[in-house]
Amino acid sequence: MQSSVTRLGLSFPDCLVIDYHNILKHFSLSDEKSFGLDLSFVTVERVPIVVDVPSEIELKRISPKINTDY
Repeated sequence: MQSSVTRLGLSFPDCLVIDYHNILKHFSLSDEKSFGLDLSFVTVERVPIVVDVPSEIELKRISPKINTDY
């Protein structure tokens, strides 16, 4: 049975890096505990690791309108 990481089309070294990251995450302290934060005063946001490189987005610069009516 394949893991969910190999199903994403990652190479073997990439899978090793992600597995190593997950092992370290399992044995390490949480950020809240390591900084001594009280969770009643802190909002914790969990952001996933970006695996896929986003495609290029074409941006169009909009010139600001200058207001000369002072």
